[in-house]
Amino acid sequence: MKKQFDKYNELVNKGIKIWQLPPNERPKGIKVVGVIPDLHVPFHNKKALDFLVKSFVTRGVTDIVCIGDFFDNYWRSKKYIKNYNIIGPSEEYKASIKTLRLFEQEFPYVSYVIGNHDIRLTATQNDGFVEDFIPTFRETFNLLDTWDIANQFIIDGVCYIHGNGVSGQNAAMTMLRTKRMSTVIGHTHSFAGVVFSDNGIETNFALNCGCLVDMKAPVFDYGLNNREKPVLGCGIVYNKHYAEFVPLV
Repeated sequence: MKKQFDKYNELVNKGIKIWQLPPNERPKGIKVVGVIPDLHVPFHNKKALDFLVKSFVTRGVTDIVCIGDFFDNYWRSKKYIKNYNIIGPSEEYKASIKTLRLFEQEFPYVSYVIGNHDIRLTATQNDGFVEDFIPTFRETFNLLDTWDIANQFIIDGVCYIHGNGVSGQNAAMTMLRTKRMSTVIGHTHSFAGVVFSDNGIETNFALNCGCLVDMKAPVFDYGLNNREKPVLGCGIVYNKHYAEFVPLV
């Protein structure tokens, strides 16, 4: 195991992007997960990619999880009256694809959690079940085969799930109590951070990894009068007992 730690430390000290290595070439037994928060491409913060890369490199990230809502899919929503002063559906799709390719180049291996905005893609085509969604999602955006897609992932005793059904200041903790293990969520853009809980047996955490949206984008005007605003940042999970929220400041 010492050889693996030495290999890991050498890669970190050299600033190597370990997450870009094929999984079988990464140091065995060492897993630091970098969590990409809600981006809502193409209405994402333009510093997002650079911020994520720098945050992940300096913290020795080995694996990548996208917590969902990578795409906004604004024109597939039924909820709001469409604003043609934003961009049209064709422009949104082309801009989304362009940004996706940049992220695929930087993050070739991703565990992708399905978010509620992702599901908009199939909401008008079928019943929206996951087994119907995944092939449509892959085909629409021509996703890399190395991007694994699921409703949730359990990685080294930590649950990664988008967070549908929970909201507010205690959203992440509510999901932790549901899953009964350390849990990472997105979805709730406000109240980002880590809360720790100890049951007398072990310490667990609940991480809300915030978001990386462009708060000036008109698609988010629905929140202009909200008291709490989106918190920008990302998440780092070191093990099932400890995680960190990294704010974009």
